[in-house]
Amino acid sequence: MDNDPYNLMKDQILKTRPEMAPMLELIESNSQSGNEKAYQETELLSDNQKLLKAVKRSKAINNKLLKVLQEVEADIEHQDNIMEQLANTLGACPMCFGYDSECDECKGEGTPGTYSLNYNKLEILISKLLDKHTQLNNFLTKN
Repeated sequence: MDNDPYNLMKDQILKTRPEMAPMLELIESNSQSGNEKAYQETELLSDNQKLLKAVKRSKAINNKLLKVLQEVEADIEHQDNIMEQLANTLGACPMCFGYDSECDECKGEGTPGTYSLNYNKLEILISKLLDKHTQLNNFLTKN
């Protein structure tokens, strides 16, 4: 036998007032759908909180990756500038140094010495190299 107070009350009402049966069914139906709705809302809130945490983690990771990417881009730009200056100094193609037969600039023909050399920059470059490599400097001056 069921000792639940609600069921005891429901049974008593149905015995004394059977016309109330549709009303009790409607109340039970609304109560069940309300419980399901509350459960679904609780699940949705939990899922939303998990998603929010994931979005925050992703945003932090993306910010770190963006910073690394910007640093790499700056480094590549710096290296490109150095290579362009070196190519200008040596009279080579600034795009490929003559190593790429599909190069839009030289079609692989722009090896060092192909274009006019910049003797001032070349002299500065050689003197800096010699200053940094004293053994080489000593060897070259002796011979």
